[in-house]
Amino acid sequence: MELYNKAIQVSYPPGSLFKIVVLLAALEEEPDIANEYFYCSGFEKLNDLVIKCNKEGGHGYISAEEAFAKSCNSVFIQIGKRVGSKKIIDMAQKMGYGRKLNIGLLEEVAGNLPYGEELIGPSVGNISIGQGKIEVTPLQVTNMMMILANNGVEKDLSIVKGIVTEDGRMVKEFKKNEEKRIISKENSQIVNKFMAEVVLRGTAKKLNLEDIGGACGKTGSAQAILNGENTIHGWFSGYYPRENPKYVITVFVEEGFSGSKSAVPIFGKIAREIYMKNR
Repeated sequence: MELYNKAIQVSYPPGSLFKIVVLLAALEEEPDIANEYFYCSGFEKLNDLVIKCNKEGGHGYISAEEAFAKSCNSVFIQIGKRVGSKKIIDMAQKMGYGRKLNIGLLEEVAGNLPYGEELIGPSVGNISIGQGKIEVTPLQVTNMMMILANNGVEKDLSIVKGIVTEDGRMVKEFKKNEEKRIISKENSQIVNKFMAEVVLRGTAKKLNLEDIGGACGKTGSAQAILNGENTIHGWFSGYYPRENPKYVITVFVEEGFSGSKSAVPIFGKIAREIYMKNR
């Protein structure tokens, strides 16, 4: 695995990063859900499946925005049950998951999304928190964050113009993808507001980039099997600065155990390096 380009050649469970997709799917069905309050008792039971919240004892009564900022599993499972697995996966596909983004590197993998019977019954619990059959690449996560940074518009990510001969003659030119709107500006702005709260008062509050423009983003801690052993990977993906963003950064730490502790500090270092070089 050491020789793989893990940004494009390996897919992983996204964990709580996938709550962005659940929120977007919910906003399309019930726009007012962003203003609702929920109750988190510390776990959700779906038939024989019990999924614990990330806070032992639960969050109690909590707004949708705070639930997102604190990455409350219980609330997002409740939201996922209301929306339904199929609509969540449909939104995931709209955001670029389950397919190659075709940036010009042939080794890119498509990741995986559940389908058919994998969407039935209690599976919505794992789907709502980015676990189970869902696997994504860091590139796909970056593409999703880029769409949000552009208020719902997907732009081309390709890095290869084409294939040329030794004398520079183009033998195969790669067509760039045209810009297109994926989600509404209104829903994108709601998610961006929620992601700002993640950084200001939520799971990434230790990021502390306010002096250089702040940031928006989402943490993830994803359970997975690596080399036959259970482990937890750490994620943080976001953009900087908060207003008029210029850079999307995705940090993935294998066996990082906590996105807040392992990935967030790396994001901060990268953002500050960019800031210092552009002064």
